[in-house]
Amino acid sequence: AFLARVENLKVRFIGVLWCVIPIGAFVEPDEAEFEKLQGLPKIRMLGAGITNNIVAGMACFLLLVLLLGFAVPLQTPLINSVYKDYPADRAGIVPDSIVVSINGIPVTNQSDVAEILNATRPGDQVTLITKENGVASAHILTLSSWPENMSARESGFMGVTYYDASGIKQIFNSFASPLGFFFMLAIPIWIILDPIGWGQFLILINDSSASAAWSVPFPGFWFVIQILFWCAWFNIMVGLCNALPIVPFDGGYIFKEGVDRILDRHGFIKYSGYIVGAVSYIMIIVLISLFLLPSLLHQ
Repeated sequence: AFLARVENLKVRFIGVLWCVIPIGAFVEPDEAEFEKLQGLPKIRMLGAGITNNIVAGMACFLLLVLLLGFAVPLQTPLINSVYKDYPADRAGIVPDSIVVSINGIPVTNQSDVAEILNATRPGDQVTLITKENGVASAHILTLSSWPENMSARESGFMGVTYYDASGIKQIFNSFASPLGFFFMLAIPIWIILDPIGWGQFLILINDSSASAAWSVPFPGFWFVIQILFWCAWFNIMVGLCNALPIVPFDGGYIFKEGVDRILDRHGFIKYSGYIVGAVSYIMIIVLISLFLLPSLLHQ
């Protein structure tokens, strides 16, 4: 809207989309006056929304990275996954449970659990007390041998993996790199495709029991992180999508304006529509292929 006034354009409407997800805003300049613009002024107008999305997204992203630096990983014995048909699975232990005691001995970290289990042997019975959502439950496990492809240990094996907060912290630290930035953008998609393998990152986008495995600087820390994550993700994704050279996206109209100005200088303006249309169709085919090819190759 400010840019429209700079270009001496009347603004017909300014509105906020508050009943939809993602929440957004829109500006509608006077259409007749807008069509009279040519060249760089028109491109600036068309690119204003894209620029706002990218700038807002990057600002949220940088603040997200900064705040994640204050999260300190703990060694909480939070169960991340359970091996099928192994003792924990047969005893009814589920992921997102926290081990609080073994054979009546309280445990507060993964090292405590390992120390007790290192003194056991396959066939021994142990009683685990776990908590899930604050509710405690008891489980009697008959320990098994370790799988051959995992370890040659002689101690008993429960069949669980723990939430690796230290490993996740290292990945959080990499978000400031270009590769880490694209990794962050892919997290919601990967969690949908593989919720077990990528569930450890759920804490970035939704409420998660993994919060018990972190020491944070203030209450509501993870809620703030989740707000920043989604603000960054939606703004960047919407900005990048809107920048594609496909009509009716703003990127398509920016591309059209550039083609119009180049061809007009050489007297070929009548071919502009064909070129813009062809590029739009090619981009649509490329995007569809990106979604379909992995499935077709997998089959």
